[in-house]
Amino acid sequence: MKTKLLSFALLSVFLISCVDDDIKSNDPQLDFYTKALCRYWWIDEFLDGNSTVWVQFNFEPDGTGYELIETTPPSGIPVREEYPFFWGWTSPKFNSIGMEYGPGDKSNIKDLLIDGAILTGFLNDQEIKYLGKIKSY
Repeated sequence: MKTKLLSFALLSVFLISCVDDDIKSNDPQLDFYTKALCRYWWIDEFLDGNSTVWVQFNFEPDGTGYELIETTPPSGIPVREEYPFFWGWTSPKFNSIGMEYGPGDKSNIKDLLIDGAILTGFLNDQEIKYLGKIKSY
C-alpha cells in the first residue's frame, strides 16, 4: 500500500511540474480545450509488418487516461494491452500535453490540434493523426 501511495504521489508531482505555470485553473480556455480533448476516444489503425495495430487514447478531465494497443498478427489472435497514464497541458496555448505512464516513462504530444473529430500532432516527434469516436459508456 505504501508503494502505491508513493507512486501516486510521484505521478501527481509530475502532473504539477508538467503543467505550464501560465495556465490558470479558472481560464475558460482550459475548460474548452480539455472538453475537446476528453470528448472522444482517439483511434488509429495501421499495419506494422504483417500485423494490424489498433491504438486508442482516452483522456479524462481529471488528468488520468489510458492507451489501448491491440495487435493482430497473421494468426488472427489479437493481443490487447492497456497502459494507464496521467496527463496535463504543457502550453498556455493548449497545443501540447505531457503524459506519464510511470516513473521515468513519459510521452508528449506537441503541435496538438483538435479539429472536430480529428486530432493531429507529434507524439514523441512522430507525426500522428487520430480519428475521434464520441465516448459512450
